Amino acid sequence: MRLRRAFAIVIALVAIVLGVAVVSGFQLYEGAVSEQEQQSLETTAEATATQIEGLLAERSRTIELSASDPLMANASERRRAALRRIVRQTPYQGISVIDANGTMTAIESRGLSEENRSALLGQDFSDRTYFQRAMDGETYVSEPVEAETGNLIVTVSAPITRDGEPVGTLNGALHIRDGSFFETLTLTEDTDYEFAIRTADQQLYASASMPDASGGPTASATVDSTGWTVTTTRLDSTRDETRLVTGLQVAAGLLIVLSLVGFGVWFKRSNLNQIEELLAGFDRLADRSYGTQIAVGGAQEWDKIGARFNEVSEELARHERELKQYRQIVERVNDPITIQATDGSHELANHALTELSGYSRDEILGADESLYMDAESAERIEAKRREVLDTEQPVEFECTSTFERTGTEATFSTQLYPYYDEDGTLAGTLSVYRDVSTLKARETELEQYKRAVDGATDLICAIDDDGEYLFANPQYCAYHGVDPEELPGMQTTDLFDQEAYDYITEYTDRALDGETIKYKMTRTHPNEGTRILDVRYFPLETDGEVTGFVAVLRDVTEREERARQLRVVDRVLRHNLRNDLTVISLEAERIGAGANGEIADAAETIQDHADSLLTTSNKSRGITEILSEQADSCQVDVADVVRTAGADIADADVTIDAPDEATVSAAADLYRAIDELVTNAVVHSDRERPSISLSVDDTDEHVTITVADDGPGIPKMDRDVLESGRTIEDLYHGSGLGLWLVHWIVQRSGGSITVRDRSPRGSVIEIQLRKNGA
Repeated sequence: MRLRRAFAIVIALVAIVLGVAVVSGFQLYEGAVSEQEQQSLETTAEATATQIEGLLAERSRTIELSASDPLMANASERRRAALRRIVRQTPYQGISVIDANGTMTAIESRGLSEENRSALLGQDFSDRTYFQRAMDGETYVSEPVEAETGNLIVTVSAPITRDGEPVGTLNGALHIRDGSFFETLTLTEDTDYEFAIRTADQQLYASASMPDASGGPTASATVDSTGWTVTTTRLDSTRDETRLVTGLQVAAGLLIVLSLVGFGVWFKRSNLNQIEELLAGFDRLADRSYGTQIAVGGAQEWDKIGARFNEVSEELARHERELKQYRQIVERVNDPITIQATDGSHELANHALTELSGYSRDEILGADESLYMDAESAERIEAKRREVLDTEQPVEFECTSTFERTGTEATFSTQLYPYYDEDGTLAGTLSVYRDVSTLKARETELEQYKRAVDGATDLICAIDDDGEYLFANPQYCAYHGVDPEELPGMQTTDLFDQEAYDYITEYTDRALDGETIKYKMTRTHPNEGTRILDVRYFPLETDGEVTGFVAVLRDVTEREERARQLRVVDRVLRHNLRNDLTVISLEAERIGAGANGEIADAAETIQDHADSLLTTSNKSRGITEILSEQADSCQVDVADVVRTAGADIADADVTIDAPDEATVSAAADLYRAIDELVTNAVVHSDRERPSISLSVDDTDEHVTITVADDGPGIPKMDRDVLESGRTIEDLYHGSGLGLWLVHWIVQRSGGSITVRDRSPRGSVIEIQLRKNGA
């Protein structure tokens, strides 16, 4: 009891010291996180204000360019068509023309009825500031004004001139409160950031979670041209970090306590329990219970103590030895065991030997091992047996023997012991043959695995539940600058600085809880600089308990860099392409307005192609997202996806046949593929009102989605894209990027696509997705 009490006191003191150290470290880390958070918010606020400034300048340029069109100076159907096109192709929700006397002479707006439009025409707007400033020759952005609909509207006005004199104004309305103006901003890839935009006396916009962000850190910046204030916060960021740090403090403390308790339990099981078992064994021997056995496994020393105790117990029971040995050999032992006299003749042979050799016990008794095994093995065993008789010391060796009668070949770990009679006189040898053929094969297999691990390009290591390295391949050791001979026994804290160690601890703890982990981290390599590693942890189990984990680290820096470059290039190209195509379209419209015949037709063709390119540009964004993201799957209710896609179509007769639920593991953006197929069927239909049927078939192995239409059919080139993703060639003239988007989404979902003709006309597209475990 004294030993247990002293051990408990030591464990408690160690827990207190380690707990204080961990809490102090986490408090220092918490202060650094708060300072870094504030700097990040200020940078985000300034970037957002700059983007708004640029966006307003871009919108103003659109109005200026449109106002310069000669059509705007004269009322006509062509001017009305031009105004409609501006509303359709630009972010403006409404566009109007006010003559020099302040009378509104034209207006086009999304959702504006003809009755309301007629009511507005002819009204006097000469008292409006934006009209007055534009008539003074200025392109003016107005203060936000609340409309009757409750929305906030900012008006951008520019003068319409004739012969250098203003004859009216062109006025574009931007809706602010519904968020459409600000949704075009590219703020940050970090979705935790929230922002609000205000004037001096009212709020123009706030992201969804901004009203709930009070109490957290914020930063503000001003839009110079309008005086608007941009306020950013990172929703619950600092509080989340604080709670995380506090949680980590508690978890670390609990981990220390649990680790120490676990160590105490282990020590009790490994030592105190063994001592009690050993003392109980001696008590049984004192009661003359000879032949008693104890089990004190664990450490190698205890194994040796237990084995020696059992040998002593057997020696005390020698007077019953022959009977008990024979019973144990026949009933329990599967390894061949023999007792041979000094001349080598067998005095005892168990059933395992008779089965292996093919000789009966009567044939074996009185003969030596040359009877049943090959001569070379027999000679070697005889030499080892003579060594035991000469030295009276046991020997252990491996020997591969062939048993000629049964044709069996096996490798044995052979142990030879001196054998004494009841008077203590050396009488022969005891032999135990343990078949290790399977073990040797396993060793060969393990060696093959080792060569595979050592030859892998990934960094691979194994770590036990105490954070100690069990092994690592050469690539891992080289990356960390460690001698492979010195790595086993080192702790993870020996290779990672405190910041990196704190970062990975959360994931290693989850791996030790039995969870397979996947994440990315950034490390600084001494020669190659900053690298991005894809990290996987796989738990190691022994007897159902997690005793460590295998870590596989793959350098994905180039892959991540390519994905980032793809997103940047796509963003820049789409932004520039959209702006340039808008200019092209407006210029073509202006040219067409002042021309007739072939020139007017050419201008209209340019406008049509510009609109088509804008649509293609928008689709390219979805493809860029797919190509730049890792192909991860999630649980998707296909039936719900199909119903949603069908409900979104208003220009066709859509029928849907789907069960209540049909769940598969697929790409998260599966809806986009279905929506693209349905939209494609409507757009390319040659009927006044197309008919489209959608169905979902749920079986034990697959979920099949069918999209059928009554259109003109799908060309072969487009079928090739859908079914096989065949590379676009120079002469490819298919429907565009939409079908490629469908192919890649289905491919990433682990599915397949087939296309066939529909009778009497139309096409049928089937998407087959494997169910979980199929």
